[in-house]
Amino acid sequence: MISFLGNKIKGQIALEYLVIIAFALLLAAPIIFSTQNSSVDLTLVSRSAIAKNALSAIREAVELVYSQGEPARTSIQVTFPAGINATTINGREISINLNSHKGLIPVYEIVDFNVTGSIPITPGTHKIIVRAVENYVKISG
Repeated sequence: MISFLGNKIKGQIALEYLVIIAFALLLAAPIIFSTQNSSVDLTLVSRSAIAKNALSAIREAVELVYSQGEPARTSIQVTFPAGINATTINGREISINLNSHKGLIPVYEIVDFNVTGSIPITPGTHKIIVRAVENYVKISG
C-alpha cells in the first residue's frame, strides 16, 4: 500500500511539472512570435539596403558615362539581394521590386536623362556594363 501511495505522489508531481511547463510556454509564445516578426523585418531592411546600394552604384556609373558621352563605357560589380520580383529600367527610373510578407517593396533611383536596358533578378554579385549611346545610356548585366 505504501508503494501505491508513492506512485500516486510521483504522478501528481509529474502532472504539476507539465502544467507549469505548459503555462510557461503560453507566456513565452507572444515573445517568440514578436521576436520572429522583428527578425523578418530586419531581413527586409537588410535586403532593401543591399538593393539601394546596388542601384546607387548603377546610377553613379550611368551619370559618369552620360557626362562623358558616346562611346564612353564602364563596368561595375554590383551585389543584388535575394527575393527580387522584378527589375525595371524605364525612361529615367531604375527600379527593383522586392518580395516581402507585406507585398512588393519598390526600391528605385532617378536620373536626369533616359536610360534603357536590363539588370538581373538573381541574387549575388553581377557585372553590369554601362555605355553611352547618342542621347541616352544603355545598361546590361
